[in-house]
Amino acid sequence: MNRPFRFSPSRAALGYIALGVVALAEYQRATGERTYEPMARELAAWILMMQKPDGSYRHRYDIPNAKPDDKSQLLYFTGEAALAMARMHEITGEARYAESARRALDWLVDWYDFFAGGFVYFEEHWTCIASEAAFPAAKRDKYREFCDGYAAFLRAQQPEVGDFPSQPDLAGAYTVTPFVMPYNTPAGSRTEAVISAYVLGKHHGQPNPEILKQILAAMKYTLRQQVRPESDFAVAAKANGIGGVPGSPIDRSVRIDYVQHVCSAMIRASELIE
Repeated sequence: MNRPFRFSPSRAALGYIALGVVALAEYQRATGERTYEPMARELAAWILMMQKPDGSYRHRYDIPNAKPDDKSQLLYFTGEAALAMARMHEITGEARYAESARRALDWLVDWYDFFAGGFVYFEEHWTCIASEAAFPAAKRDKYREFCDGYAAFLRAQQPEVGDFPSQPDLAGAYTVTPFVMPYNTPAGSRTEAVISAYVLGKHHGQPNPEILKQILAAMKYTLRQQVRPESDFAVAAKANGIGGVPGSPIDRSVRIDYVQHVCSAMIRASELIE
């Protein structure tokens, strides 16, 4: 991957525009109002223009020279664009958006068609979120299989009760090694992905109970991490920090993206609890 994108007024970045389209489409889905649909269509047209023949997208656009960058590939962007296309299809019913999402998902999933594919994954949570969002317009069992494999890959990084006898509160988190404290944001963002993997399995008539257990374990962990009156030690602006999610068990700072990912996971997980 190239170095992380830095904002520049001379460049347009696909991922940021794609998430803008997702936000506008989600507003319409939630309210039924079509106020922002024209704006969403204009941005979506730009995303369609950025798609390559192989299904992937160009990730940057050189504004002064009016020229797409055919070389840069940045983390998350193709998955985010696929999600934007899936949501545009949902609010408009237009096949071109579903086709764009399908082509992107085919490229993302088929990229792993090599010897070690299925044993190791990059951060593919947007791929699984988009795969579920695109169903049934882009209905392919290989998406379900891919996301089942991704969930299992993440599950191998999730300690169970009893794995860390001296720190039982870490059960359900996602860890790198036993020697590094887990970060809380992955517990939210990865749970968003595995929720989509589980729901996609349900769509195909093959819900995976191991994924459901994985989701609930991560949510129990994040509930223990959430700042409460009895656990607001070392949290800046204590009164305003209640309900927030700190960076980790030892990093007590609270950022908006920590809360966004965990809150989104909590809302979606609540729909799975019988």
